[in-house]
Amino acid sequence: MPRGSSVHIQGKSADLAEFSADVEGDYPLQIVRYADVQADKSLHFTAGAEATTRDLNILIGKNVQAGRVLAGFTISDPGNWTSWPPHEHARMLEEMYVYIEMPAPAFGLQFVYTDTDEPELATVVGR
Repeated sequence: MPRGSSVHIQGKSADLAEFSADVEGDYPLQIVRYADVQADKSLHFTAGAEATTRDLNILIGKNVQAGRVLAGFTISDPGNWTSWPPHEHARMLEEMYVYIEMPAPAFGLQFVYTDTDEPELATVVGR
């Protein structure tokens, strides 16, 4: 959704999350259909080894004109790591994480930092 615009969303039910990042330039309103993501093997794929296997779904990536936002969701088997080995995209993109459907005993570890040597926040998510 372009900055400075408004959108009316109507439906029976939905989970919505809003993200933004500082960006130069203007980008058009774009609709991403989950069926299209599922059909594109570069946007929907499995990654990782036995304890890190995860189903990746990239909703905003090469398929969307967007300045610095990469968005998607990951589904992993219970007990698996979803972001292993540790990595970041900060030099190119902004990353935002939303945790959903994490029934006990599932949990996450979240680090928020500008400097990797001194995180501003290190916390357990979902317990």
